[in-house]
Amino acid sequence: MTSLESVLGPEASVILMDNAPCHAGIEQEFEDRVIKKLPPHSLFLNPIENCFSVLKATVKRQLNNIADR
Repeated sequence: MTSLESVLGPEASVILMDNAPCHAGIEQEFEDRVIKKLPPHSLFLNPIENCFSVLKATVKRQLNNIADR
């Protein structure tokens, strides 16, 4: 297993994380590092989110059609 120090080095560093659920509680894992979390973002400001929304809705609809057969 690779340690965080072997990747970042011994110098002081700041780790920037998003708010993904898997990152919850990460501060306790690395108490010796400064961890900053990004603020929540507005989905409407990110055009690709609209594409993903349409794609996910299509996949869900198709899966429902398969399940109903």
